[in-house]
Amino acid sequence: MDHPVPPASPSPSRASLLRRAVAEGTIAIPGAPLALVAKLIEREGFPAMYLSGAVLSAGVHGVPDIGLVTLDQLAAHTRLLAAAADLPLVVDADTGFGGPREVEETVRQLEAAGAAAIQLEDQPGPTGGGKRCGHLGGKRVVEPAEM
Repeated sequence: MDHPVPPASPSPSRASLLRRAVAEGTIAIPGAPLALVAKLIEREGFPAMYLSGAVLSAGVHGVPDIGLVTLDQLAAHTRLLAAAADLPLVVDADTGFGGPREVEETVRQLEAAGAAAIQLEDQPGPTGGGKRCGHLGGKRVVEPAEM
């Protein structure tokens, strides 16, 4: 007599793995600029990995981190890293690539690409003085009401 095989319990999402890890306390999240580095981060046992906007701009695309990398480029790199390792990936989404509708689209695309979490900067967009890398001086932030 054949017995039905119970369905396997679904594995937790990468976002829930990240939430679980941070609920236990502060965690170290090394930067993963390339797929090979993502694999090394995973091999060393870190709980998550991070894609920095500065690394993507300067290190991968060879341009300054002043808002020149597109959402499509960021999503494509997110897909590469998420496919390379089974770790939660935190992605620097700069200012979200525009206003509220663009931010919503940014979240959708990065989530679909495999991001477990994103960070958004509270700097003005191109019409408000422009975005600058967090490592650079001369940054401006938007008013709390706008953020």
